[in-house]
Amino acid sequence: MYNWDLEEFKKKREYLISLRKSKRKKTSDEKLMIIDDSIATYDFLLGKYNSEDYSEVEEDLSDRIFTSKYFINMYRSINPDIITVVNNACNTFERNNFIDTDYSNETLEIKSVIDMCKDIFSSFNDPELMKKVNSILDEDNHLLDISNSSEIINFKTIYSGFSVKDNYNKIGYAKIYSNNKIRDLYTLVHEIFHLVIEDNNRITSYSDDSFYTEEVEGAFSDLIVTDYLYKNKIFMDDARSIEIMNFNNTKDFVRNIFISHNYHNYFKDDKFDLRRIKSDLKSKGLRFTGFSNLDMRDSMVSFNRDLCYSFSYLVALDLFFKYKNGYKNIISDIEGISMGKYPFIMLERYGITFYKDGYSNLDTYQKILKKEKR
Repeated sequence: MYNWDLEEFKKKREYLISLRKSKRKKTSDEKLMIIDDSIATYDFLLGKYNSEDYSEVEEDLSDRIFTSKYFINMYRSINPDIITVVNNACNTFERNNFIDTDYSNETLEIKSVIDMCKDIFSSFNDPELMKKVNSILDEDNHLLDISNSSEIINFKTIYSGFSVKDNYNKIGYAKIYSNNKIRDLYTLVHEIFHLVIEDNNRITSYSDDSFYTEEVEGAFSDLIVTDYLYKNKIFMDDARSIEIMNFNNTKDFVRNIFISHNYHNYFKDDKFDLRRIKSDLKSKGLRFTGFSNLDMRDSMVSFNRDLCYSFSYLVALDLFFKYKNGYKNIISDIEGISMGKYPFIMLERYGITFYKDGYSNLDTYQKILKKEKR
């Protein structure tokens, strides 16, 4: 049975708290930040996810005070080239409309999910990677918690789990809320991919390009699972449903960015004036979502989330086709993209050129989606 050891969580948390107190005057701010982050990880695990009910993991910002200047500076810190290349993908996404379909009623036991997960990761022929995967899937290590949940009823949500890291001790934990459907395989591979990619030093600042590649390994994992199911001629209808759902979700993100950018663009103006923005947008047939800091917060958080997922999806597509063409070192490429502050010139080092070649792999993938079977 896959479950966490909550007593071990408590011990690690207590140790980190004592370490934090003892190192207060001797340790660098960076090290203290990692310790604080790890303490918060165990607070999160112990305080919010001891139950078997699934709920979305959202950042709790309700107790923080934001000002208009905070959001203006946040927007200005984003690399404008990332916004531009996602905006430019809008026309390519809009070439086709695919209709979402629900999953089948075919069931899948957890043991089969685990076996298929191992099979997928073994296909990379990477002993070090497989060692990490086997460690996570070893029940005695208590790194993985799987529980059945009757809460999973929204078929428009592909994933039903999450993963977090204790970056001080370099330990990752994953939670899977199972409904004994093919969704479980996608969730498990997705979360394990997040854990095995060496991203302990990943910086999640909006001003860091690596923030916008945070979901590369997750998006890549979805493509790999779908490819595995097609190769083995199992759950093919479900795989196609998930492919289309992923595509449509990303298409919505790109569309939202394209629309939202019309007023976020005003944040660049030193003479930022919300009333002038509202009037100007109205004349263009667009609507500003609101004037309160709460509205601005939600708008900016959504904008960055959409930007992260859509940019990661485009990067993952290039990596997927590179892998399908026989490239062997795809895992190290994903690690490189995930760990550093890589501007576009560095992405090119890994063969990521969608923003220069007219989104050719996105176009190819849409043609694949048009077919009923691969």
